[in-house]
Amino acid sequence: MAKEVVVLIMAGGRGERFWPASRNNLPKQFLVIDNNPLNLTMIQETVYRLKPLVKTENIFILTNRQYEELIKAQLPQLKEENIIYEPQAKNTAPAINLGLEIINQIYDDYVMIVLPSDHLIRNEENYLTDLKKAIAFAFKHDALLTIGITPTSPNTEYGYIHLGNKVADDEIYQVLEFKEKPNEKTAAKYLLSHEYVWNSGMFIWSNKALTKALKEFVPYQYQQFSQVFLKEQNEREKALKELYKEIANISIDYALMEKAKNVYTIKSSFIWDDVGSWKALERIYGLDNNKNTLVGNTYAYETTNTIAYSKGPLIVTNHVDNLIVVATNDIVMVSKKENIQEIKKLISSLPSDKEDKL
Repeated sequence: MAKEVVVLIMAGGRGERFWPASRNNLPKQFLVIDNNPLNLTMIQETVYRLKPLVKTENIFILTNRQYEELIKAQLPQLKEENIIYEPQAKNTAPAINLGLEIINQIYDDYVMIVLPSDHLIRNEENYLTDLKKAIAFAFKHDALLTIGITPTSPNTEYGYIHLGNKVADDEIYQVLEFKEKPNEKTAAKYLLSHEYVWNSGMFIWSNKALTKALKEFVPYQYQQFSQVFLKEQNEREKALKELYKEIANISIDYALMEKAKNVYTIKSSFIWDDVGSWKALERIYGLDNNKNTLVGNTYAYETTNTIAYSKGPLIVTNHVDNLIVVATNDIVMVSKKENIQEIKKLISSLPSDKEDKL
C-alpha cells in the first residue's frame, strides 16, 4: 500500500484561559478569534489551511462526545468515521495512541501530523513548506519531529526546546532537551543565545516510529490499547471506557519526547500564535497609539495599555491603564494584565450558583 500522509487534530480542549468567551459548551477552537476574511472558526482554519497538503479523507479530529454536533456543523466535509471520540480527557499521550490505533485500521504505512485545533498561523505557504520538509524527513528516518517556533520575545508562557546539531539543510535539528516555561531572566537568555525555539505542540512522525516509541516508553498504555483493538467492534467501545478509567494522565511530551533519543525539530519559517491567553489579542490585532487593543464593540477614553474585547454590549473605559476587559452577552470580566494567567484559578473559585457560567 502506498505511503499516506494523515492529520490528527486535537480538538477536545475546553479553552479555559480564554474564558468567558470560551465555555465548556463552546470552547475556543469553535470560535472566530481573528479577523480572517472567510470568518472561519479556529478549527475551520486549521482544516482549511491543510487543503493543499492532505486529502480531506485523511484528516481526523480527536475530541469528545460533547462536541460532536459542533464538529459536524463546522466541518461537514469530514466523514463521520473520521471523528474520533475519547471516553474522557486523559491528556495527549493516550489521545495520540487512540488515534494511531484507529488510523492503523485504514493504513499500514503513513506519516502522521498531530496538530492543535486552536492555533493561528500566518505565512501559510511557509507553514505548508515546513510541513512538507518534516514529512519527507519522517518518511526516511526513525524520527519523532516537532515544529519549533523561532522566539520573537522572551516569552514566559511557552515551553522551550534546546537545539543541538543541524542534521539537514531543511532547518532540521537534533533536540538536546525540552525546557519548562522559564522565568523572564531565563527566557531572555534563551532568546539571546539563538539556541532555543518555542515548543509549538505540533508533531510529525511515521506510524512505525510512533509505535516503536510508545512500546518503549509507555509499554503498558500501548499494550492495553492494542488489546482493546483486537476486540470485535461491538465490544471495543465498552473496553475503551474501562481502559480510560485506569490509564495514566500524561502528555506526549512527558511520555515520549523528553525521553527518546531520536527527537528532532524543524525550525519554523511562519508566524505562529497559540492564542494561549487574552494577551494574544495584542499580537493578533496590534496596538493603537495608546498601546490599546480594542476588538468589537468598544470605546476607550483616556485609556492606555489595555485590551478590550466585546462581541456583545458596548465596553467603555475611562482613565484606566493595564487592564483586560472582556464582555459577552452574560458576563463582564475585568482583570489586571499581569494577573490574567490566573484565570483558571478564577474559574475554579466561582461559587456553585455561578457554575452555569462555565
